[in-house]
Amino acid sequence: MAGVAVSLCYDWVDRLVSTTQSGMSGVTYDARGNMAGVNGEAHTYDMSDRHRSTTKGTTTISYVRDAGGRVVSRTNGGGGVHRFGHAAIGDVSSLVMNASNVLVEATLSLPGGALLTTRTGGNVWSYPTLHGDIGATASQAGVKQGASVVYEPFGTAVSGLCVSLAWTWYGRRS
Repeated sequence: MAGVAVSLCYDWVDRLVSTTQSGMSGVTYDARGNMAGVNGEAHTYDMSDRHRSTTKGTTTISYVRDAGGRVVSRTNGGGGVHRFGHAAIGDVSSLVMNASNVLVEATLSLPGGALLTTRTGGNVWSYPTLHGDIGATASQAGVKQGASVVYEPFGTAVSGLCVSLAWTWYGRRS
């Protein structure tokens, strides 16, 4: 399988300044170092440098956060609103409600790390890798959906690509 060479250049504070990756152009930063724009999108942030909104063309997606910084509401330019409920400590929402506060999705954590997401269109089962990432999903009937996903050590999905890791050992042999 042939690979694709991509060049990524960063400045001294680790901001992307140029790349040959398709779809990545027009990268700009605000005075605080947040990515303010990419590919014709404009991004805004709050005083804690948390993403607040993205605008592309005439569409704006905006977020509302609680005191702990978790996203509790997402509004798109077309008037669609989703509210998120959190049943535990952490950033992952357990409940999704529409603008009328009608429950449209609930996620339950099961023993072994599997997840059951209940939806009006049918439940989804998600199965974790040893690292805890979602590696595969199945329909309500147990039929596998899509390809299994493999991740590199830093969390980037590499499904469908040939991955080779080379290790060099510089320690002493026993």
